[in-house]
Amino acid sequence: MAALRLLKEELEFMLPSSQSVVVFDGECNFCSESVKFVRAHDKKCKFCFVPLQSVKAIDLLKQFKLSPDLTGTVVLIEKGRLYTKSTAVLRIVR
Repeated sequence: MAALRLLKEELEFMLPSSQSVVVFDGECNFCSESVKFVRAHDKKCKFCFVPLQSVKAIDLLKQFKLSPDLTGTVVLIEKGRLYTKSTAVLRIVR
């Protein structure tokens, strides 16, 4: 079962360059519900969502020299730039 999850995660991450990546705390209920809300309103499929606890998120954060201990926050990677907290949220909802 874990192999299927990993395969699914790797397939989901093969994105067009026009997509932005939202890294969120997958153990936070508020964060998970917020992701559902954004997905429901993301008509242009602009965002890809990756839980902070995933291998892919850890690898992404390492590229930006960030620790994966960012629980309770949101990270947006957009056009090669990283945004966190309220800046990330404001860019997501614009």
